Amino acid sequence: EVSVITDLVYSKTLGNIFFIRCALEELVRKNVLYFDIISYEWKYNLKLETEINSFVNNDVESMIKSKIKELDVKDQRALILSSYTSNIIDVGTLHSLLNADGYSFDIDQVSVIFERAVTEGLLLRSSSPHTFTFSHDIIQAALYESVEAGEERNRLLVFIGNALVSRYALTGQEWLLFVAVNHLNSVPQEYIDFPLDKLAELNLDVAKLASSKADVSQAADYLRAGVKCLEADNGWKNQYDLRLELFNDLIQAEATLGNYSAAEAAIEEVLQNAACLDDKSVAHLHLIHISAQKNDLDFGIGAETGVKVLNEYGRELPLHPSWLHVASERMRAALKRRGKPLMNLINMPIMEDDAIMRLYNDTQRLANMSNNFPLASTILYRATQIACTEGISPQFAQIAANSSVRLVAESKFKKANRYGNLARAIVERFPQDQSEADCAELKAKLKMTVDPTQYPYREGIAEFHEMYKTVSTIRTRKGTTPCADSYL
Repeated sequence: EVSVITDLVYSKTLGNIFFIRCALEELVRKNVLYFDIISYEWKYNLKLETEINSFVNNDVESMIKSKIKELDVKDQRALILSSYTSNIIDVGTLHSLLNADGYSFDIDQVSVIFERAVTEGLLLRSSSPHTFTFSHDIIQAALYESVEAGEERNRLLVFIGNALVSRYALTGQEWLLFVAVNHLNSVPQEYIDFPLDKLAELNLDVAKLASSKADVSQAADYLRAGVKCLEADNGWKNQYDLRLELFNDLIQAEATLGNYSAAEAAIEEVLQNAACLDDKSVAHLHLIHISAQKNDLDFGIGAETGVKVLNEYGRELPLHPSWLHVASERMRAALKRRGKPLMNLINMPIMEDDAIMRLYNDTQRLANMSNNFPLASTILYRATQIACTEGISPQFAQIAANSSVRLVAESKFKKANRYGNLARAIVERFPQDQSEADCAELKAKLKMTVDPTQYPYREGIAEFHEMYKTVSTIRTRKGTTPCADSYL
């Protein structure tokens, strides 16, 4: 008896129970299905060709939109606001949005709205208390699209973005900030009703959150948006610190993603506008890495770039020092130590700013990888002189470890052990300053300083393999120099 109407509904819904319900309700709204008050039974009328054709031609989203229009106005507004947050909606967030939108609801009234939506099949109760989810993505899409694209939707996006930022300040829920910044970035800037430098700061904040979750690609998108917010401003004279931080983080993100051209453009921006050499240190550091990586891992080019950068800082470092020059630097380092043992350096104070030591460290790595051992040795002795006068840092420990690895390759195990032990002792003073990748890399280097006659190969291979997996995984995720993998 009902095969005709069954076939019609099935052709639209393919048996999805929620869509079947929406389809039947739509047929009722079009009077194709109706309740006969004389016979007290449901009937259908297939002679209404216009209504039938409209039903057949409309998609499921259109049926859901028709269902939404039948809801109470307040319920419609609540669900529309919810659709602009996330798939999982909590009562507290919707309560904040509704109050900001001019409604005076308490928490219990908002809960009742949700329960009515559950009854209508639009929402489902989530496993967490006071949270709900949309029954289907199409429902959220239909609610989202119910606000006309253009000025009306842009203003709503800005309103919701501002409201979610305010709620984030109260609750600290990170997803609120992500959604808010996405909304604010999606509208033309003329709709933003607060200074654009504030939006740039929000993009910087959410980019740091994304980076902490190892989502470098998303972080780069936010950083680009932050930079765009400041384009109309009067150059670097305004918001200097914000610009510098945005570009420094963008340089790191672009380099991590292998977008070397974009990274170089950001580096050039910093080098042209940074007020002092210290502010250029991040740009210089990545310039060294990029020069090696974009030239098919030519570590010699990277070392050459490092030398040029260090010379800009007044360090007067030759690219190919003679062994006589190396001996002279070694003598200066010994004089700085005043005859005290090398291990005495662990008692030196901690450097306040180790930017130069970081540049020395990365240049020395590349020098070692390109077999420019005179340059690597010169950097070791220069760094030792700095440590004797300005203090030590984790970067100096890396330089000592780099040197110990090279000395092992030259079979100078006694000297390698001296620098390896120094590196171990220094690292113990900075346990909180070592990243997981740096720790794994340093452990691998220091393990290599042990005389192989005292540490059989077969006993160490498993440990080396674990270190390799740690360094490879983390450095792939965070995107730094491949030197660590090459060492291993």
